[in-house]
Amino acid sequence: MLALERLTSELKSVGELRAYAQMLLDEVEYVFNADTTANLTGSERRKRLTENLRCARQIYAQRATVEGPAGASVLDEVLSQLLDKKGDTQFGRELAEVATAPV
Repeated sequence: MLALERLTSELKSVGELRAYAQMLLDEVEYVFNADTTANLTGSERRKRLTENLRCARQIYAQRATVEGPAGASVLDEVLSQLLDKKGDTQFGRELAEVATAPV
């Protein structure tokens, strides 16, 4: 019974982390769209996108540390799903470019 409760708790935590990761990436996209609307140059937009993604990863890592190892890869999974979904958009293409660039 205790193992079942722990598993249920871990699944709930992973679900919450997934929602948190999605919210962070939604914010990254929101800022990207605002930058696009503001007519920032491509290099300025990518620089800001890189910084915003770095910040989202850092914020997520702080939160995931509390939840333990089960949540370590959730942001990358959500990012991968986002790239699959939006890969044919300007945001998706530029996000893929900065997400795979060496740090």
